[in-house]
Order: sequence, then C-alpha cells, then structure tokens
Amino acid sequence: MSDELDDIQAIFFEECTEGLATAEAGLSAMDAGDVSPGTIAGVFRAVHSIKGGAGAFGHTALTAFAHRFENLMDEVRADRIKPTPGVTRVMLAAFDVLSDHVAAAQGTAPVPADAQMLDALEAILKAGGAPDAAPAPAPPEPEPDPFGFEPVAVAIDPLEELDPFGFEPVGVALEELDASPDAGEPRPWTVTFVPSDAALAHGGEPVLIVRELELLGGEVTAVDLSGLPPLRDLEPEHCYFGWTLSVPGSVEESAISDCFDFLAPSSIVEIAREAAPVADLPPVEWATAAPPPPEPPVAPPPPPAVATTPEPQALVAAAPVPVADAPALRAAPAASAEPAAQTIRVDLVKLDMLLNLVGELVIRGSILADRLSPKDQERVELPQLSRLTREIQDTVMSLRAQPIKQAFSRVPRMLRDLSVETGKQVVLETSGETTEVDKGVIEKIGDPLTHMIRNAVDHGIESVDRRLAAGKPAEGTIRLSAEQKGARIFVRVSDDGGGIDRARVRGKAVEKGIIPADAVLTDEEIDQLICAPGFSTAETISNISGRGVGMDVVRSNVEALGGRVEISSVPGKGTTFTMVLPLTLAILEGMIVRLSGQRFVLPLANVIETVQPEPGQVKPTTTTGEVIELRGSYLPVRRLNDTFGLPANDGQRPEDSLVIIVESESAGHVGLMVDTIDDRREVVIKSLDQNLYPIRGLGGATILGDGSIALILDIEALVAPASRLQKGLAA
Repeated sequence: MSDELDDIQAIFFEECTEGLATAEAGLSAMDAGDVSPGTIAGVFRAVHSIKGGAGAFGHTALTAFAHRFENLMDEVRADRIKPTPGVTRVMLAAFDVLSDHVAAAQGTAPVPADAQMLDALEAILKAGGAPDAAPAPAPPEPEPDPFGFEPVAVAIDPLEELDPFGFEPVGVALEELDASPDAGEPRPWTVTFVPSDAALAHGGEPVLIVRELELLGGEVTAVDLSGLPPLRDLEPEHCYFGWTLSVPGSVEESAISDCFDFLAPSSIVEIAREAAPVADLPPVEWATAAPPPPEPPVAPPPPPAVATTPEPQALVAAAPVPVADAPALRAAPAASAEPAAQTIRVDLVKLDMLLNLVGELVIRGSILADRLSPKDQERVELPQLSRLTREIQDTVMSLRAQPIKQAFSRVPRMLRDLSVETGKQVVLETSGETTEVDKGVIEKIGDPLTHMIRNAVDHGIESVDRRLAAGKPAEGTIRLSAEQKGARIFVRVSDDGGGIDRARVRGKAVEKGIIPADAVLTDEEIDQLICAPGFSTAETISNISGRGVGMDVVRSNVEALGGRVEISSVPGKGTTFTMVLPLTLAILEGMIVRLSGQRFVLPLANVIETVQPEPGQVKPTTTTGEVIELRGSYLPVRRLNDTFGLPANDGQRPEDSLVIIVESESAGHVGLMVDTIDDRREVVIKSLDQNLYPIRGLGGATILGDGSIALILDIEALVAPASRLQKGLAA
C-alpha cells in the first residue's frame, strides 16, 4: 500500500511542477501588465490545486503557506484587492517561497523560513492592497471668512439636545435589530455534505474535505450516524456518514465550493447562510404614538436536506434566505455542458520503448522493400503498411512533444530580476512559443537558456548611458524565438547590444592561455572562444558572471543533446546565439546517396533539385572552392568526398557526378556533389551521442534494409565555413 501511495504522491509532485509553471507564467504576465480575469484565475487555480494535494498527503507547512497565498489570490480574483505592481511583487516573492515549500515536501531542500512572507501576505489582506495605497489626503484648511469672523468650534452632544416639541430621543442599538445580511459581519455558513458510495470507491477521503474546511475556520457541529448499518452488513467502500459544519461568514462561498471539487458527482453538498434567530430579537419600544409596523411573516423552515439526520435543528441553515445568500446546492464537481477531456499519465520510458519499436517496424519494412519485387510489394500491400507505420510514429512523437513555451515561461521573471540587479532596462520579445519539442529536450535546455539570457543582459545589453550616447533607445531588447525546420529545432537568443568585442575576446583568450599569441583566427572562431572553459571577459566576479562557466555549460549541454551552438555578432548592433537541436529519434524521408562506395542519407526536406553537370558547368573559383552555373546564377559547390576525407575515383570529373541543390538556413542554396543516388526511403534516425559522440556534419545514423548502417548528413553543418567544419570533424 505504501508503494501505491508513493506512486500517487509522485503524480502529485508532477502536478506541482506543472502548477508552478502555470503560476509563474501568470504572475509574470501580471507583472507585465496583464491583469485579465483569465490570467488571475489561472494563478489561483494553480495555487489551489497545490494546496489541495498537499493537504491530502499531510504536507502541513506547504498546505498552510499555500492556503494564505490562495486567500490573497482569491481577494485579487474577486477584485477586492487591486493587482497593483506592489501587490504583484509580493505575490512573485510568495511564489518563490511556495516553490521552496514544494521542494521541501519532495525532500530536496530544507523547509523555508516563511514567517516574514506570511506577515506580508496578511498585511495586504488586512489593508486591502496596502503596498500601493496612497496616503489619505489631508482635510482642506478652512477658508477665512471675508467679513473677518473666525470660526468657533462648539462641541454639541446630540443626545443632550432637546426636541423643540418636548420629545426626548430614545437610543436604540442597531446591532440588536435584524439588520440586512450585508450589514456588519456576515452570518456564518452552514455546510452539509453526505458523500456518496462512489466517493470512497473512487479513492475519495471525506475526512480530508473536513480538514480543508477546518483550515478555512470551519467547525464540525454535527455528524449524522443514522445510516450506519450493523457491523456484519458494513461495506468498506461505502460511506454512511454525513457532516454539518459551521464556517465563518467572512469566507467566500467559492472557497468553500472549491473544497468539494474532487467529491463524487452523486454526493450531496449544501452551502447556506445561517438564518437570523427571529425568536431572539429584543423587543422594541416605539417613541411615538403611532402603531408599530406589522411583524414580517416567518416562513416555515423546509425539511432538512439529509433525511436521516437525527438532529433537525442543526439544519435550520437550509431555511429560505434572501436571493443573494441562496444556498448553493450542486453535484460535486459541477456538471458542464461539454464533457471534460480525458487524460492519463504515462511514464516517458514506456513512450521511448514504443517509439523504438515503431522504428524497428520501419526498418523491417525497409528490409521487405529491398527483398520483394514491386509486384510482390503491391500484393502484400507494403505501401499501405508503410503509411500506417508513419502515422503511428507521428502519433507517438506527438505524445512526447510539448510546446517550448514551458522553457520560455521562466525567462520574463529572470529578466525582471536581472534588470533590477544590473540597473539595465530590458524588454523581451518572443515568437514560436507553440513550437513543439520533445519533452526531454525541453527539460535539458533550461540551463543553456538561462546562461544565454544572463550573458545577453550582462555582456550584450549596454548601460542606459552608453545606449543613449550611441543613439539607441534606453531599453535594450532581447528576442527569444523557436522554430522547427526538418529534423532540427532552432532556438535563438538575440540582443540589440554592442556585439562581441573581438579584440578584447582574443586578448583575454591569450591572457588565459586558451590560444597562443600568434594564432590566426577568423571572426567566427573568435566568437566561439567565449564558449571555451574558464573564459570570461568580466573584470569582477558577480552573481551574474565572472567565473567562466556560463557559455561553456551552454555548449557542453547542447552538444550532449547532439546539437550545436552557433554565434553571430555585428559590432554595435548585437549578438545572436542559436541552439540547433536535433530530434533524438524520428522517421524522415531520405535520399540515399553514395560517396566512394559508402552510403549516406540526405534529408529529402532540404533537397531542391538534382543536376547532372555538363562539361564546364562546374567552375573553380579558388584552389579549394567551386561554383555551379545554374540558370544565370552561381551557387557554391562542396565535394562531400573531400569534406569527409574519402578517396575519390581517379580522374573523376564533375560531369561524372551528381550535384544535389539543397536549401540551408545559414548559406541559402548550395550544391552538394555526390557520386550517385541509390534510392528514396523512409529511415529511422538513431542519435550518435547515445552510441558514440556528436560528429559535426552528421545528424545521426540509420539501419538500411540489408542491415548495413548509413550515416545521416546534417545539411546545416555541411554548408558551414570550411574552417568550422574541419575543426568539428577533427573533434
């Protein structure tokens, strides 16, 4: 049973992670000015869910803090406290403490000291948003009388002033009368609920609901035991009890209703204000001779909601009350017009196993395609089998894919803190947040993304004075984007700062012994030096930079994913960091080509056309460079045999080869010269970093139909400058 409880608690912590991400995104949006009801409600629901789950598993410290945080969010949601910048800042600080409490509940961190934050939340609740409340204006000074008379303050006791007709006033305390329900302290709530048999059968625990109501200040006033059968007839999965509680009237009805969100639909839930005790009203003596007004008719109380309750007087709260306080009788949770989405949590290991099996199915299909004639393939419906296999693979991939917005959501908060720490003004622009990325990739790009953002703020964006002196706006801009092209994900972080000072970078690299003083480097190679271990241009070590581990972590983490980091910078204009991330496993349409007798796979998504060169169509430009003339324009050509150091056939001329025109992100259209094209086939990408190590120019490997291994070409890396490519291949 303990193992089952641990599994359920693990699911709760997964939900906490999702809830914290939702709350952080909502609070960051509120800090940026988005105080729409939907945004506020999203944060409230996230905190409420964390509180409810924490109470179910007995995490008392987390429950208590989340409850106080939820109270403030409920006041903001009800528009009784305005989400001003000061209030939002307090809520952001409370979110940090809430995150620490979740970590403490998981056992990965100590329990945080939250007394100061609890006091801050309570102060806002009592003051109704005091952090931004303006001081009350002083009363205006009385203007002097134009005739020179000075005002004289005379204290008059109204009770001592006699009526001119001789009547003496009679003082009556208003609180002794039956005032309207909205006047003064609202009357307490009476909450009655009887869980159905389905409540326990589905794992519900009514006692947890009672505890949650007690956290709101509620108190159990009656327990209905009349339905309890003899011991021999008792069913363990049936609930025979009913509870009646009194909850303070200051608690919102919605907060009470939320406690029953996970109760079975067939359960009875009744929430009503306590009726005014008519019999206890004090007699009123009228001071005039007029007859007293007639007594209002007293409606008889309705029958109790729970027929088996032995104490009907405990259910008087169900009596008719004004419309504003009408009892809320509903099934829990409330039924909606549209059916709720059905979801299930699946271990990622199982999805990976399923995806690998689909890949093996594709490989077996390739084997059949190689061994069967076209006529036999049609007979066994091999094309239809390949189509169904691809649809299964796409479906499995979609199960693992999640929007990259989850990784982007932490950036606004990070920028706000960095702006305060550095004194720089920074605005964020994002695009491509809906780009779907494998969940494993999202989890692993968090650290690289953090270091790139910190580097952009600390080293890229200039101070306000320097920006104004350079004719730039005072606010720096950081652009964060993501897009998918073929089997690659491109995540870019760009700024409009001063760019990379290459002379300074080179000098620091020589000073730290990273490169020799006589090294000849291109601009691109100098830019890559900032990713070297231990490299930093910061003069002093701060909380943001100076230890030389930031960009090194970026490159090592990205290369561990089988990707690469590209850097482009224009002095005075800004810098762009691009993380090029591969799909860890996918099926793609590929063109099988031969180089010196070896087979390679070229992604078909990058192919524009193939050309059989005519004599003189491929022309040399330098000792190592060639171009192909194509319809009046010249495109660069790369011989892949030379690129990979493969021996070429003696005397092979360009017209004896094929040139495949491909489209790349960095170089546009480029021609790749190969020996021949064998086939077009669906192939399974197997990541090299899991079986070997990342090799620049190769995006993975696959198994062909005859069981041989073919390497998959990385188009973007192949069209990169030769110096970079050779350096990467040498690694």
